[in-house]
Amino acid sequence: MAYMVLLDSCSIDSGDLAYLSRECRRLLIEYDTILGLEGVLSKATIVASNEIDVATLLALQQQGHSIDAFGIGTRLVTCSDQPAMGCVYKLVQLGDDPRMKLSEELSKETLPGVKMPFRLLGQAGGAIVDVLCRGDDADDRPQAKERFLCIHPSDPDRRIHAVPSVVQELLLPLWKDGKIVRETEDIHAVRRRVLADLAILRDDYKRTLNPTPYKVSLSAAMAEMYRKVRAKTARVAEIS
Repeated sequence: MAYMVLLDSCSIDSGDLAYLSRECRRLLIEYDTILGLEGVLSKATIVASNEIDVATLLALQQQGHSIDAFGIGTRLVTCSDQPAMGCVYKLVQLGDDPRMKLSEELSKETLPGVKMPFRLLGQAGGAIVDVLCRGDDADDRPQAKERFLCIHPSDPDRRIHAVPSVVQELLLPLWKDGKIVRETEDIHAVRRRVLADLAILRDDYKRTLNPTPYKVSLSAAMAEMYRKVRAKTARVAEIS
């Protein structure tokens, strides 16, 4: 009596991962045909590891590979290009009064007030601009098929009229008044949503080298509030 052990996965942990994965897949398909296993071997999962990081993943994608899963351990917690992400919570509203932080560095200034972000999609279905509207003004909302004025956050003279085919609301509450108000997603649903969000971005926004900056603008009402709060908050220097 003969016994056959069928593998359902194989691991590559050194060498040329792209080449070895393609050769591994070729052999699996070849022996699947020879043994008449009807796709059992050819569908085996190929797992790769060996100090994999973002640069390795990009190189593999460019070379072409047959890897189904990556074992990322050493470089998983931190990214070598940006090992830490600086985040600071800033007060943007006190009661009903919008507040902002001023700084000599414009990039460190905050936008005042409660905000509601929207993504505007063009006729081809791609994202054309994100716009921050006032969260306390239900009338300050972009509408599909209607012109909407978008103003640059730091240069009010730079403005465009966007006519979106679709408007996506980006801020969806999950928790309110101590209660869950929206059903949470499992990891597979999150992955599908993220991939769908990436799919509507142009390739030049997503490229690794010199990506095109994606447009994020203010609504006219948001820009006006920013102007007023900044003028009220800014100190006037005195010279003599």
